[in-house]
Amino acid sequence: MSPFGAVITPETLKYMSKYQGREITQVDCAREAMRLIHAEDKNLQAENSAWELKKKFGNGVSTMVLVYNATGASLSLVDDGKDWMGSVYSSPIPDTFHNGQWIAFLHVKPGSLAQGSQAARVFRGRDVDGRTRDFVVAWYIPWDNISTRVR
Repeated sequence: MSPFGAVITPETLKYMSKYQGREITQVDCAREAMRLIHAEDKNLQAENSAWELKKKFGNGVSTMVLVYNATGASLSLVDDGKDWMGSVYSSPIPDTFHNGQWIAFLHVKPGSLAQGSQAARVFRGRDVDGRTRDFVVAWYIPWDNISTRVR
């Protein structure tokens, strides 16, 4: 499944009046990505894509995961991640998504087992000083609410 939304780069920003004639930084790109988080309904496209996957999957515990990149740089999936319970449904997670883009995927419970969805994914990018940084997205959705009750 492809990322949703146009990439926001220094090239994109140079056409905006407030950036004309000045150096455009990663912070500028990140700021504009946040300002444009809902532009052209890209957030709704990502959400609708996740709902379509859920419809195909049907009943059962699942997690709709939506991630937005407003780092000012590209993010890459580090590896296949960690699945404690379940797996990514149908289409793989994109290897890379850029500043200003959403990704969406569905993580589902294992086969016919009465279990939940529990996993993590790591995305790698660079901070404004050029250092490599990892961003973790993790979730735990139990099969029932008994396992999460305070005792």
